[in-house]
Amino acid sequence: MLIEEVARYLSQQGIGTFDPEGLGGDIFLGVLPNQPDEAIALYPTGGQGANSKLGYDLPTFQILVRGDQDIRTGYAIAQMIYNTLHGFRSKTFVPGGQWIVSCLGLQSAPVHLGPDANRRHEFSLNFIVDTRNPDRE
Repeated sequence: MLIEEVARYLSQQGIGTFDPEGLGGDIFLGVLPNQPDEAIALYPTGGQGANSKLGYDLPTFQILVRGDQDIRTGYAIAQMIYNTLHGFRSKTFVPGGQWIVSCLGLQSAPVHLGPDANRRHEFSLNFIVDTRNPDRE
């Protein structure tokens, strides 16, 4: 699953900690739990129109970042994620993973969503990924 590969990659880059069992860490798949305060959640969001004649896909995903009550904390984490993923190309996020032709941010900066009920600032990032699909080559 692409978002798990991205979560593992972000963890390897020192941006948070991904626990594949979902019991610890601060990077999560498909959910942004109430704790810890500073957390990252990845969600698959579909993608661009598919073409069965081409050997690649264009999936998209969203990353939500929650910081603390200081807007700069969450923004710094979100910007680090953007800098790490935007322009990633011609390799895999993890060994044996999907071949990434390119990964691009759909916005050129994190989008501030405002504070949550506990006044922790949240940010959104959206990416499109051009992946090779060997099943259709």
